[in-house]
Amino acid sequence: MSAGVFKDTIGEWLTAAEARGEARGEARGEAIGELKKTRKLILKILTMRFGATASGLEVAVNQLDSIDFLDHLCDVALHCESLDQFQSQLESNGAPKERRR
Repeated sequence: MSAGVFKDTIGEWLTAAEARGEARGEARGEAIGELKKTRKLILKILTMRFGATASGLEVAVNQLDSIDFLDHLCDVALHCESLDQFQSQLESNGAPKERRR
């Protein structure tokens, strides 16, 4: 293999590796954005339904990193009858207890 071909091959590998890294970074950024958006939506729903008292749950909700569980909590936030009911669902995932203000 000549030096030029070797150099071209290395360049192609580096370009491909860079593209894979960019794709992973974009996917990670999108996932983080979805988590943040869903957390914000849950807190907005709770605040609209129950008033400022829902803000005490902010720390616990913002610690969650499972989009599936956050989606579940969105449904709970829409349909629960009280913040206590929401809190019990939140704690079922092992989220720390957070006192409401």
